[in-house]
Amino acid sequence: MIYLGGNVLAVIKVYPEADDVDLNYIKTKASEVLPAGHRIGKVDEEEMAFGLKCLVLYVVMPEQTEGGTETVEKALAGIKGVGRVETDIVTRY
Repeated sequence: MIYLGGNVLAVIKVYPEADDVDLNYIKTKASEVLPAGHRIGKVDEEEMAFGLKCLVLYVVMPEQTEGGTETVEKALAGIKGVGRVETDIVTRY
Protein backbone atom coordinates (compact mmCIF):
# COMPACT_ATOMS: atom_id res chain seq x y z
CA MET A 1 0.00 0.00 0.00
CA ILE A 2 1.31 3.44 -0.90
CA TYR A 3 0.45 6.32 1.41
CA LEU A 4 0.68 9.71 -0.30
CA GLY A 5 -0.21 11.78 2.75
CA GLY A 6 -2.56 14.67 3.01
CA ASN A 7 -2.58 18.22 4.19
CA VAL A 8 -2.70 19.83 7.58
CA LEU A 9 -4.40 23.10 8.42
CA ALA A 10 -2.57 25.19 11.02
CA VAL A 11 -4.29 28.21 12.52
CA ILE A 12 -1.50 30.60 13.46
CA LYS A 13 -1.85 33.93 15.25
CA VAL A 14 0.60 36.67 14.36
CA TYR A 15 0.83 39.50 16.87
CA PRO A 16 2.30 42.88 15.87
CA GLU A 17 5.07 44.36 18.00
CA ALA A 18 3.19 47.67 18.29
CA ASP A 19 -0.24 49.11 17.53
CA ASP A 20 1.06 51.18 14.60
CA VAL A 21 2.38 48.19 12.61
CA ASP A 22 0.85 47.85 9.12
CA LEU A 23 -1.02 44.53 9.14
CA ASN A 24 -1.38 44.63 5.35
CA TYR A 25 2.42 44.59 5.05
CA ILE A 26 2.58 41.51 7.29
CA LYS A 27 -0.19 39.82 5.25
CA THR A 28 1.73 40.40 2.02
CA LYS A 29 5.06 39.23 3.43
CA ALA A 30 3.55 36.16 5.12
CA SER A 31 2.84 34.36 1.85
CA GLU A 32 6.32 35.24 0.56
CA VAL A 33 8.24 33.75 3.51
CA LEU A 34 6.41 30.43 3.84
CA PRO A 35 8.41 27.28 3.05
CA ALA A 36 7.81 25.48 -0.25
CA GLY A 37 4.60 23.45 -0.28
CA HIS A 38 2.89 25.75 2.24
CA ARG A 39 0.18 28.26 1.39
CA ILE A 40 -2.16 30.63 3.15
CA GLY A 41 -5.78 29.63 2.66
CA LYS A 42 -7.36 32.50 4.56
CA VAL A 43 -6.41 35.53 6.66
CA ASP A 44 -8.57 37.12 9.37
CA GLU A 45 -7.98 40.03 11.70
CA GLU A 46 -8.89 39.49 15.33
CA GLU A 47 -9.52 42.22 17.90
CA MET A 48 -7.36 41.81 20.98
CA ALA A 49 -7.68 44.80 23.29
CA PHE A 50 -7.83 48.59 23.11
CA GLY A 51 -8.06 48.57 19.31
CA LEU A 52 -5.03 46.33 18.86
CA LYS A 53 -5.50 43.56 16.30
CA CYS A 54 -3.63 40.40 15.40
CA LEU A 55 -3.68 38.36 12.21
CA VAL A 56 -5.07 34.85 12.13
CA LEU A 57 -3.47 32.88 9.29
CA TYR A 58 -4.93 29.60 8.05
CA VAL A 59 -1.86 27.84 6.67
CA VAL A 60 -2.24 24.68 4.57
CA MET A 61 0.86 22.51 4.73
CA PRO A 62 1.90 18.95 3.86
CA GLU A 63 1.04 16.46 6.61
CA GLN A 64 4.53 14.97 6.70
CA THR A 65 6.29 18.30 7.34
CA GLU A 66 9.41 17.78 9.43
CA GLY A 67 9.33 19.90 12.57
CA GLY A 68 5.60 20.57 12.34
CA THR A 69 4.76 24.26 12.44
CA GLU A 70 8.14 25.36 13.80
CA THR A 71 9.55 26.39 10.39
CA VAL A 72 6.40 28.38 9.62
CA GLU A 73 6.49 30.13 13.00
CA LYS A 74 10.17 31.06 12.55
CA ALA A 75 9.56 32.38 9.04
CA LEU A 76 6.63 34.52 10.17
CA ALA A 77 8.51 35.79 13.24
CA GLY A 78 11.22 37.09 10.93
CA ILE A 79 8.87 39.58 9.26
CA LYS A 80 9.51 43.20 10.22
CA GLY A 81 6.86 44.37 12.69
CA VAL A 82 5.94 40.93 14.04
CA GLY A 83 6.18 40.71 17.80
CA ARG A 84 5.03 37.14 18.48
CA VAL A 85 3.75 34.10 16.59
CA GLU A 86 1.80 31.22 18.12
CA THR A 87 0.08 28.19 16.69
CA ASP A 88 -3.51 27.95 17.89
CA ILE A 89 -4.87 24.81 16.19
CA VAL A 90 -3.45 22.06 13.96
CA THR A 91 -5.79 19.59 12.26
CA ARG A 92 -5.93 17.34 9.22
CA TYR A 93 -7.35 19.07 6.18
